[in-house]
Amino acid sequence: MSFNPAFRIVLIILVAVLGTGASAEPSCNDEDLRALSVLRKVLQSDHSTRFAARALVQTAVGSQQIVVTRGRPDTGTTYSVEIPDHSSDCDNLSHSLLASPSHACGVAQWYKFRMEQQALGADTVTVITALPKDVYRHGYQLVIDEKNDIVLRSTTFNGTNALENVELRALSLAAEDVPSQVSTPERMLRNTGNLAEDSPRGQADWRLGWAPAGFQQASVDRSEIAQAQTYTDGLSTFSIFVEHPKGEIRIGEGMVNRGATLAYTRGLRVNQKSILVSVVGEIPINTARMLVEGVEWDNNVQ
Repeated sequence: MSFNPAFRIVLIILVAVLGTGASAEPSCNDEDLRALSVLRKVLQSDHSTRFAARALVQTAVGSQQIVVTRGRPDTGTTYSVEIPDHSSDCDNLSHSLLASPSHACGVAQWYKFRMEQQALGADTVTVITALPKDVYRHGYQLVIDEKNDIVLRSTTFNGTNALENVELRALSLAAEDVPSQVSTPERMLRNTGNLAEDSPRGQADWRLGWAPAGFQQASVDRSEIAQAQTYTDGLSTFSIFVEHPKGEIRIGEGMVNRGATLAYTRGLRVNQKSILVSVVGEIPINTARMLVEGVEWDNNVQ
């Protein structure tokens, strides 16, 4: 797939017309604050119900069943996901932005929240919909069992199109709280106070010149093969990778979607050098393109 040179002009027009949302004072209403309160309660480890469930993951390419657990032993299946416990002092930046934001509106600066109650069998569930306030991120809908603080269904959508749906089925709650055996993943997103300590292999020769308002840098990783930076706004996350391949590469772009996750790659020539830039995350394709367009290169790119 070739890259259209006129796209840069379109990006300039889009940014000029839509802006990034940073110039206006963020605002939120009571419904936003109520929704954030529910989400924070679900995140807090003190309120986390231990459970095991089969989850059905549905995307445009098909469906898959996995096992999801929190504080419960694995049921022996080959594909399972453990949900770690989090608290207000958690070092996972995406959870910190939800649980203890620096601004009173939190992620409601970037999303408009809607809440409603729906009947589910003999019970009532809370449905929270997060609508993006710009064109740079996806929307989300969560069906929450507030009695047990469990997300029963999560849907990611772009406009009116559902990209991915994850629904818990055959839910089994623990009779009593069991000490969690979940360890914090070694490479979990974290707010890196000293990037130099996380990047012992030298300085990067590029920087991200543009990102949608609200996205904060969560981690930096540099190796001999690639340099990566990860960003999150609390709900959406993306990573951008820069590689310096040996030899020539094809100049152009390519993309793959799987559910809500996009993998976008573009081959470039910078200072007569071949560079491969990739963006992976829960963002629209045009956001990924703009991220690559906004990369600022040092003159000493090697």
